[in-house]
Amino acid sequence: MSKKGVSVISGNISPVVGEKQIYHIIDWYPDTPKAERNPANVTWELFRKRSNGKFTTTHVKKKGDSSFTFGEASLGNTYRLEGYLHQPEGGGLIITPKPNKIPQISKVELFYVDDTKGSTFSFMEKLRARAYCINMFNKELVFTLWEDDFKGSGHSESNKAIDVQKARINENGVAVAEFMLTKALMKKALQGEADSKQLEFYVTVEYYKNKKHATENAEIDNPYAKYYNPKPYEPPVIPKAKGSPAEQRPRSKKRRKGNFGCCYRQIDRFMGLERK
Repeated sequence: MSKKGVSVISGNISPVVGEKQIYHIIDWYPDTPKAERNPANVTWELFRKRSNGKFTTTHVKKKGDSSFTFGEASLGNTYRLEGYLHQPEGGGLIITPKPNKIPQISKVELFYVDDTKGSTFSFMEKLRARAYCINMFNKELVFTLWEDDFKGSGHSESNKAIDVQKARINENGVAVAEFMLTKALMKKALQGEADSKQLEFYVTVEYYKNKKHATENAEIDNPYAKYYNPKPYEPPVIPKAKGSPAEQRPRSKKRRKGNFGCCYRQIDRFMGLERK
């Protein structure tokens, strides 16, 4: 059976860590129908060479997207990149990443505690921030959790800093900090915005002072918002007989106090107030 799909790909086989690379389709097998020669349908899969000399998948697999950025953990490893229509064929490019001499934080992301990416968190969950770094092993980073009050994207110094954590970068170029979104933590953030059903937060990471790398905003559900603006108490209305003199007469302050004074005093005691 003749082969169909991608026959040749090209790209940088010595990529610098942290720099985005884009790989290209150079040719297709002759028996590949023209209708199937669509780069959007090509799967790009990355394999790593193991200690026994065999290449096995890294589970980095993307359809139609041939861009790859190798992180700090890739140093010292050899990879094979394949582009195919149907299934891996064992060909492709052999890639050996090389170090980046410039220390940098490449990206910062937010996760749930089970390491799945997060965008909306519940009030009592942990928020995990992960920073991916280059040439910064064992350096200490400062993670700051912010409430976003500023209109527009990006970090603003006018926003409220809620909590600060520090973490060191491991041998894989990753530093992790966790923030517990407790009631006490949220109380500080809720000043001036206590009735919001959802609050927006983000995390910045910095190594060099005043050079902050910010995550995308994450939403925090606030289940207590409904309690901040309760409706004012309204005393019950006692119906009056239609056409009676009592219906025509406006209720006096004396009658109001006489009929409902006890009720008001009970409410005040419950609320911790004193009525004179």
